[in-house]
Amino acid sequence: MWCLYRRCGIGPDARAVATQSPVRLLRGRPPVLLGRKVRRELQEVDVQKDPNKAAVPAGPGGLVSFRKLCETASQSGAHDPKALSLLRQAGRLARTPAESALVVNHFAAVSRDEPFIRFMAGKLISCSLAGQSRHVCLAASALARAEVWVPGFGSLVDQIFGHTHPEISFRCLTAIDVAQICRFAAVFRKPLQAMGLSQERVLDAVHTRLQGLEDSGERVEATGLISLLRSVALVSDSMATAPNPSKPFALWLRTRLVKELPLCSPRQLASALLDLGALKLLDDSSLLQIQREVTRNWRSNNMRPRDLASIISAYSKLEGVPARQAAIEPLLPQMLEMMSTLSGASLCELLHGFASANIYDRVLLDEWSDHFAAKVLGSPEGPARYALSPAELSLAVADLAKLRYVKKDTRRSFSALLEQVVDVAPSLGGLAVCHVVCALARVSPATTPTTPTTFTTLATPSALVDSSAAEFRSALLNRLEAQILVKVEELRPQGLSASAAAFVKLRHFSEGLLSGLTAAAATRFASFSAEDFSMFSSAIGTAQQSLAQGWCENHLELLGEHAASALQQGSSAWTPRQVSQVLHPFVAQKRPPQDLIHAAVSHLRKTSTNYSPRDLAKLLSNLHGCGVLHRDAAVAADILQSSERRLRHRGPEIVAVANSLAQLRQVIPVSQLRYRFRRLSISVQLALARNLLSLQDQADVLRIWALVGLRDWRLLAALATNASQAMEAAATKLLTGLGQLPFPAEDLPQAVYAYVKLGAPDSVQPKYRDSILEFLVRAMKALLQVDAVPRLGERALRQLLLGIAFWGPPKRTSPPLESDADSQAGELRQALLKQSLDSWLQLESCNLTGETARMVVASASMEFGVQAAELTAAAATRFRQVQRPQHAVAILSQSMNDLQSYERSVFKALEKLLAARCKAPGPPAVVGQFMAPCCDVRLAVPAWEVAVEVGLKNHLFEGPREAWAEGSEGWGRNPESELDHGPIPGDFIGDEMLEDEQSWFNVDGGEGLDASPGIPWQQLPALRIRLLRASGWKVIEIPYYDWRKLGKLEQQKFLGQLLKPYLSAPMQRIE
Repeated sequence: MWCLYRRCGIGPDARAVATQSPVRLLRGRPPVLLGRKVRRELQEVDVQKDPNKAAVPAGPGGLVSFRKLCETASQSGAHDPKALSLLRQAGRLARTPAESALVVNHFAAVSRDEPFIRFMAGKLISCSLAGQSRHVCLAASALARAEVWVPGFGSLVDQIFGHTHPEISFRCLTAIDVAQICRFAAVFRKPLQAMGLSQERVLDAVHTRLQGLEDSGERVEATGLISLLRSVALVSDSMATAPNPSKPFALWLRTRLVKELPLCSPRQLASALLDLGALKLLDDSSLLQIQREVTRNWRSNNMRPRDLASIISAYSKLEGVPARQAAIEPLLPQMLEMMSTLSGASLCELLHGFASANIYDRVLLDEWSDHFAAKVLGSPEGPARYALSPAELSLAVADLAKLRYVKKDTRRSFSALLEQVVDVAPSLGGLAVCHVVCALARVSPATTPTTPTTFTTLATPSALVDSSAAEFRSALLNRLEAQILVKVEELRPQGLSASAAAFVKLRHFSEGLLSGLTAAAATRFASFSAEDFSMFSSAIGTAQQSLAQGWCENHLELLGEHAASALQQGSSAWTPRQVSQVLHPFVAQKRPPQDLIHAAVSHLRKTSTNYSPRDLAKLLSNLHGCGVLHRDAAVAADILQSSERRLRHRGPEIVAVANSLAQLRQVIPVSQLRYRFRRLSISVQLALARNLLSLQDQADVLRIWALVGLRDWRLLAALATNASQAMEAAATKLLTGLGQLPFPAEDLPQAVYAYVKLGAPDSVQPKYRDSILEFLVRAMKALLQVDAVPRLGERALRQLLLGIAFWGPPKRTSPPLESDADSQAGELRQALLKQSLDSWLQLESCNLTGETARMVVASASMEFGVQAAELTAAAATRFRQVQRPQHAVAILSQSMNDLQSYERSVFKALEKLLAARCKAPGPPAVVGQFMAPCCDVRLAVPAWEVAVEVGLKNHLFEGPREAWAEGSEGWGRNPESELDHGPIPGDFIGDEMLEDEQSWFNVDGGEGLDASPGIPWQQLPALRIRLLRASGWKVIEIPYYDWRKLGKLEQQKFLGQLLKPYLSAPMQRIE
């Protein structure tokens, strides 16, 4: 170029112009006058302006031209078909390994045409590879970047690592070559493992070679170190052995990389942050060095916008949310200025960083939404400039849901992304489907039916839901369900458990979906963590009620075995919540896994101090559902002893304490249980006065008190008053909209059932009767006004029908003798019975052969006058099926084998009496488990239509005198003095027996032995007795704890007095 310097002058400015702009100075001159370097620069500029001018060299030795051609095509991008055509043409004409590797490297950067990439790889390995190790490693790096597996090339790499290749020696590879071939081995670790090349051998060979190069003076550059660290992170992620064999090599890389950090680009710094964090090698010193380099780069304005987005995304993976936010916040002002130049992929990466670090900045997110909508979603001003991949779409949806930036986003990015997800659903991977489903479950509660395969009953009025949104959601979930079943093998344990939990939360599940997820999870149970077991078990347990009996029984047994093993070994820290949730699927099973139950009880015993009252209540509820507390008193006593301290809580979790005590009531002495519940009652009333309990907590209190059978009318009246006020406020102030309730509709049938089960309103003290009756009227009126009955589930409908049947029909009295509330309650019961009976009988889950259905239908027909013609066609058909004719009876058992022990004594005495007093043709048969027209009779004489009702302590409400005698309110005694004397019969269903001087029988030593007409049966036996008498049967009522006090002669006298109209022979003395 000395001639150019002379032509332009000898000044430095002219010399600089000549050096930097040879094309301008020599424009128009013949190429023959130019040097070779200048001609090459001119050719490069022309080709970059127009790729059509590029030509494939025909002569040999054109490697430089191949390189220029490939670079030009790469700069044109993947959307230029002419550039890709040039690369394909060059690939076909390639003759040497160098040319083939060059074409593969550039083609993999712009396209994923797997057939052509495999063709070029096969062409390369078919050539002579002597002295071509550099080009082989370059091709290996390109194949790893494109993720295209070529078995022949994999065999070549296996030979190189095994030192068996005749032309390429691993000991001759340079540091760059080692990094490139190591990336190939890391990406395709599974196929190479199948060939016999273990990852331990790969890492050991790479480490040894790099140490040899270091000893010889060859230094590994920063780019190579970053690539090697990425490869080690990929390999370590797939290794399940402990200790990890990749850790020594990773430590060696970290030591060298820290020294090379000043030479790393910002993107390489982000990669180092991610990989060191994944390998758990990011100590404070390394993090401080990387942060210094990041700070130096962005302060000197050397950082591109996409690099800054990568750094923020890498900082979001640090341990602990405070550390992430502290590292990211200084970069946010600069990111806000540079956000307008980010691409679509960088915007997604930035959003992922915000979501991972829990950074919710409204200004920042609004700015992000504006640029994202303009560049990715498109706008009326212009179309979208970037297109996201399916994986980026799903991740953006998940991040927006995690940040709760959905409704406040004026650009509606979340909805627009979901529309794109619907279009690309068939191309989503397993993890992408998991991201989208979990996002929908996070922000979109199940308010509408989604598919015909949805089995759960919904409680939200369909008129309040936008049908178009429901149809779109249904179509989206249908496609996601179909795709996840195709890609289920790609999911890891966390993805499987999260997907199952999300689908169940969205109430979009079917037997096919859960069977596919369960079958895939069964092969991975050994890799499940405690959280995976918890989520998967909770989802299966929630959905199991809607699935067929015996569904996936083998897989559930396998789930129980692995969960028990993981819980016993303590491979991961189990929280109390996880222990209780893992028992959920086995509540409905008749034979729950004993190993899992013992492991759960052992966990409670060892870590009882970690259990809150709520955790303990949930665990006890699941154990009770499994039948442990009822069948195994020793285990229940052990649980009570281990959790004694947690049952003395006086804070806001008082409701959970009451729930736990109710579950353990079988092993707590009656006096202790009464004492504790009296103390709890005082605490609950104080909490109610201070408004510390939500409506849901109050509903739980009512349920618990009804479960235990505790008739604390002061507390129950306070609960009724609060519920009435909440319903009145919702109706008058329109707090929740027209036709809505301040609590779920299912709570109202449960409340009606609980109050009536305890004896309301007839057995309530006059002081509290009005408030309870007012609530019952409001509850029934609300169920009719909001039209909630057709949407109730089977359990809620059954509770409502039983409550109405227990309460009985309206009293036939004149209006002056009956209050307005009583008459209004009677009319509401009549209307509500028809509506609920019509809905209940149409459900497939309704057990028409059960005693409940027969008693409800009998009460409706005999007491309320309901006829089949008043119901819909389907309900009327079932109504007639349940309603047996009077002569259609069946004997289930003619022996006492199926009777309870307390009933057998009465059975034997009745048989002896009939045998002694009845004449020919013989005594009538005494039958156990007899099916009468309206209900089942446990002990009967069918020939005489006589039923015998034998009652235990849990069949009676109270003793002869009230608990709150002598004008006292509530309990009638101080709870602290309860332990000093015997129990007071009447306030507690759990009373063991009446006092010795109290009896339900009138014994005068003669024939005056008879039963008192006022025996206070509980509602279920009382309904049975009432229906039997209405159908013409005679019922003998025998409280067993009084019966056993009588001698044999007194028992015969008692039965003889009751059966006197049927007996013909005189009484004989029975020894």
